[in-house]
Amino acid sequence: MLKARIRGISQPHSGTGEPGMLIADLALPEFEEEMAFTHRILESVPAGRLNWKPHPKSMSLGRLAMHVAELPKWASDAFTLDEVDIGPVDAPSQVAGVNFAKDAILDRFLKHSQAARAALIASTDEKFAEHWTLRAGNRVYRSALNHLVHHRGQLSVYLRLNDVAVLGAYGPSADDLESATRAD
Repeated sequence: MLKARIRGISQPHSGTGEPGMLIADLALPEFEEEMAFTHRILESVPAGRLNWKPHPKSMSLGRLAMHVAELPKWASDAFTLDEVDIGPVDAPSQVAGVNFAKDAILDRFLKHSQAARAALIASTDEKFAEHWTLRAGNRVYRSALNHLVHHRGQLSVYLRLNDVAVLGAYGPSADDLESATRAD
């Protein structure tokens, strides 16, 4: 369906949903929905539990929330760089000295999601067609948005394990349904 809607795209942003739209016009509504939901999830992170880990090998809640907050940067990088290596071999840790305070997490997300939105709006179809690589050393990732959704889901599990109500992304969660039942 998306391919059918994209055929023949070469006109300026129309904003109408009609043929002739740029890929960015088609992608923007979904991007905005995903960023709004991600912001709501990050707001629900309990500030007093940022050092909590479900297992010794796991990231802390604060580190995971910060990672989710940083992921929109990859979208803006995709329009300005040919490749991003988030974990070069033999590089020092990128998380040393990072402030995992809740305000810092929300500020970082706001900054990166706004920059990504601006880059998306300013993009051209030709830019979408260019090859872009996201890697961590020798590992190449296929999709930055899927990576965000994956870690946002992981963050939801962390929240559930900390007795924080989990928000429904694509439909009501068990907590949403429970709240609705109590309201009736």
